[in-house]
Amino acid sequence: MQESFLAPEIAITDEEVERFSPIDHRFDPSVTVQISVGADETPPFHSQAAAFAEHLKNQGLGVSRTSLAGVNHMSSVRDLGVPDTDAARSLVHLLASVSGVSQ
Repeated sequence: MQESFLAPEIAITDEEVERFSPIDHRFDPSVTVQISVGADETPPFHSQAAAFAEHLKNQGLGVSRTSLAGVNHMSSVRDLGVPDTDAARSLVHLLASVSGVSQ
């Protein structure tokens, strides 16, 4: 976020980045992760998604990435609860894959 055009608005400190960012955390390698990023996002969001995916893969987690066409940071989150959107379908697929329930 400190590299984003929003940096002046959010005024996040280096300490807050270190404390809240998952990029330096360890995760359970049995976890399956789906990283989705809106295709209309700014470059820092795409860079963060790629770096986080690599971080998780290096820890042995199963990671897949999805680019959601025509959406940005806000609409991609909203679309998780909107049936027949790419984000919602991706969420349903992830939940089905980890629960063993067929779609």
